[in-house]
Amino acid sequence: MTCTMVDREYKNTGWDKVCFTAPSTCPSSSASVNISVKSTGDGIDRLVTVAPHNCEVIRFITPFDSELSQTVQLTEPIASVATSYSDICSVFTTFFYSGNPNGGYYLKITYDGQGKPGYSCVPAWYMEFIDNSTTEVSADIGGHFISHFVLNMTGHRGEEGSGVNRRWQLILDGNVVWDQTFPDWRWYPGKGYVEPIVVSVNRRVNRAVLKCLNCGHVWIASGWAAVPGGAGGVGIQPVNILPAALVGLVAGIIAGVSQKK
Repeated sequence: MTCTMVDREYKNTGWDKVCFTAPSTCPSSSASVNISVKSTGDGIDRLVTVAPHNCEVIRFITPFDSELSQTVQLTEPIASVATSYSDICSVFTTFFYSGNPNGGYYLKITYDGQGKPGYSCVPAWYMEFIDNSTTEVSADIGGHFISHFVLNMTGHRGEEGSGVNRRWQLILDGNVVWDQTFPDWRWYPGKGYVEPIVVSVNRRVNRAVLKCLNCGHVWIASGWAAVPGGAGGVGIQPVNILPAALVGLVAGIIAGVSQKK
């Protein structure tokens, strides 16, 4: 079954979030996503992000004054979040363009979903600016048991062409769980889809911090926590240990059976 996530024009939307209801949803655990974008006169490459429930699942860069058609495969935990929420926010960085002041871009994203969704999301930050003065963002995760933390970030403005070897850390409840240095600013005009970063966590988390240790001008960062269970899940930790009282009871029963033998 094919569903539509986005079908609209963006004109002079700048860095503003445009929020709307998805035309249709097909909740699933995997999805083949088709991204189609066409310039309506805008001659500049643009950053585009799409975030159901304020959890970014798609980020890509348009080519110069052109069309882009790209198919990407989403798997868990991203697929569940991408296909299960109808409340969508997106950013498409079109600005007033002197060559064609009425020009913008038209974006359509459709997907074919399969399987039963297995995750919901806790939004942490969406399209936050990080630079040499604002070096980190943080969020309350609410003590949920989370399986993964999903991140994406790209360098812009003064970082384009010079934002190399930027070091990033994800810190959960004071512990560094991910530490990576990027050789470049993670995008080029016409590259299209920018791969998200999925960090395995498997623990309860109260607070998350994303930090850049040496960013120069501007990076744009998003992040969210994946919670086991479909949309609206409560983050129940898988049961792999018994409560202490029950352990004692079971031990007593086993001991009694052994003595009778």
